[in-house]
Amino acid sequence: MLAEYTKRREWLLAALSEMPGIQCNTPEGAFYAFPDVRGCLKKELKTSAEFAQRLLEEEQTVVTDGTGFGAPGFVRISYATSMAQIQEGAKRIKRFAEKYG
Repeated sequence: MLAEYTKRREWLLAALSEMPGIQCNTPEGAFYAFPDVRGCLKKELKTSAEFAQRLLEEEQTVVTDGTGFGAPGFVRISYATSMAQIQEGAKRIKRFAEKYG
């Protein structure tokens, strides 16, 4: 399973690096990526909470606002799911980031 999670993490990080307004360092543990979405927080979106809420409303994709983890401007994305779901979620996040990033 470790090899599979590593594969999922690497795929997700590569996908996030191609999205406008989003930057993400390699996580050190767990099953979460913690991207910086401040590049998308401009005119319409002011906070990572608004980013998370609008992503849910517009793309039916759930991420967790980083403010609760002491990191406003970041969101938490789990990669403890199937590769197909990660790929679909990344496609939706990219479409959203292209709109706001």
